[in-house]
Amino acid sequence: MQPITKNLKTFISHFVSQYKWHFIAMACLRMCFVLDNLVVPYTFKVLVTRLTELADHRTGAWIKLGCPLTALVGVIVLIEILFRLFDYMKIKTIPGFESKIRIWIVRYFQGHSYQFFTEHFSGDLVKRVNDLTDGISQIMMIVISWFLPTFCTMLVGVFSFAYIQPTFGAVLMAWLILYTATYLVYSKKYRHSVALHAEKGSRLSGTIVDGFTNILSVKLFARKNQETSHLLVPQATEKHAHEKALKLIMQLHLIISGFSIGFMGIAILSYMIYYWQLGKLSISEVTYIFYAGNNICNLVWVSVAEFSDFFEEIGYCQQALKLLQKKHAVLDAPGAYVLTCHSAAISFKDVSFAYVPGKPIFEHQSIDIAPGERVGLVGLSGSGKTTFINLLLRFFDLNEGVITIDGQNISTVTQESLRAAISLIPQDTTLFHDSILENIRYGRKEATDDEVIASAKKAKCHDFIIGLSRGYHTLVGERGSKLSGGQRQRIAIARAILKDAPILILDEATAALDAVTETEIQESLYMIMAGKTTIVIAHRLRILAAMDRVLVFNGGKIIANGSHETLLKISPLYVNMCRMQFDGMRWLQ
Repeated sequence: MQPITKNLKTFISHFVSQYKWHFIAMACLRMCFVLDNLVVPYTFKVLVTRLTELADHRTGAWIKLGCPLTALVGVIVLIEILFRLFDYMKIKTIPGFESKIRIWIVRYFQGHSYQFFTEHFSGDLVKRVNDLTDGISQIMMIVISWFLPTFCTMLVGVFSFAYIQPTFGAVLMAWLILYTATYLVYSKKYRHSVALHAEKGSRLSGTIVDGFTNILSVKLFARKNQETSHLLVPQATEKHAHEKALKLIMQLHLIISGFSIGFMGIAILSYMIYYWQLGKLSISEVTYIFYAGNNICNLVWVSVAEFSDFFEEIGYCQQALKLLQKKHAVLDAPGAYVLTCHSAAISFKDVSFAYVPGKPIFEHQSIDIAPGERVGLVGLSGSGKTTFINLLLRFFDLNEGVITIDGQNISTVTQESLRAAISLIPQDTTLFHDSILENIRYGRKEATDDEVIASAKKAKCHDFIIGLSRGYHTLVGERGSKLSGGQRQRIAIARAILKDAPILILDEATAALDAVTETEIQESLYMIMAGKTTIVIAHRLRILAAMDRVLVFNGGKIIANGSHETLLKISPLYVNMCRMQFDGMRWLQ
């Protein structure tokens, strides 16, 4: 995806340009505020003038009042029509506008590497998506609904007041200039204050999300009070930043109050009485100036009330945008092509990799895995087994060397086609909050219900599924929380079976299963391994013994390579790991 996140203005402009005419139409329709605040008072002025003229000739007044009354009613009806048309345009614009923004952000986040998601709270990412989507929509609506109509109403009011008496136009123009200048000055101050508040609020949200994510540990260790105390510092900084922002708004309100009282309450009212005494101002003109001036004051106060919301949304949007300004760490190469996987031969050639510069995990490692070969990976924690898998999946880019599948460099093929050729059954399985049927079907979206059920039977999970209240249509809860670890694992196996990719990776896939179920699952796994290039991370002897080859990892190096029987003869580390497992089993007996 092309980056459009240079700054907030660029980001908003990109999406607004796609709905340009919709927003222009909404802005034009919102000019009904000019009619409501100035034209309606003017029709009252005309009506009062006519009433004054008919003060001594009231017989048949309805006929003579027909034109001003019709004009008044007509303007009021027109205003209502314009308001309803604005509502209609809002319906036609805002949902689609927000949808485009939200989808773009989600797709951009999805383009990040796997490491990106391990470094950020999922709740925080969702908050950023919502903050930016809702925030941009609110910014546009505040500008169109309040700031623009207020400015235009005051500008038209200047000319209409000046037409009646230049002094009134000058007073209103002075107020408009001071009002605009005050907005500009406080916008700079408030923008910084709100950005700080948004940052502190984001940190506070992250702390809360972390506590909720680990709620099981909180309850198991009875740390509710401790978690609450962890909120005190981020809560205090957020509170201080919020108070600072609200103080600026209070100052703005005081200044605008002073301008309103001074210009509209004292100056305009004093000049009205003065010019009326001189006979230069009629009762109808006094009515218009008073009525229109009061409307302008009310409109200004509404826009002042929206000022804090406007810059709060900008602050939250800018905070969210910082995350979108992070470039993708793993990108498809220019001209990347779709991987063609026939025999699924895998080759690591002189591969070097480090998560942190200066602390290599792999250094010049080479290994070839033949088509259809079953290879086990074993080693102590942190020895490089998971990194081996992550590099094959291209969750990270290599520092040096090449990884190929059927002779094709995985850095030159599309990431989507690479991962489509690999089925992975992880040790810790999480599911979507959806039905069991759809969770299994995630392996191949076009699969029929019968194919899904057939995969479930091979994974030995059909029996427990049909025993649930709604069978295959049972919702599994967030991350599959309504199912046991073993049940989630069997569904993950069924999903991999349905995907039927030429490369199969098992990362301790049966670790969460009981001994009886594991035996049943092993039979299914051995069956689906047939004809596939299989990589298995495991420590159990019965699994390793069934592999064609076992790679022994230690400190990022493959220190031994051979069958189970061969390694028992040549690898002290492998022998020691097997002995510890055997001793543990004997102890249990």
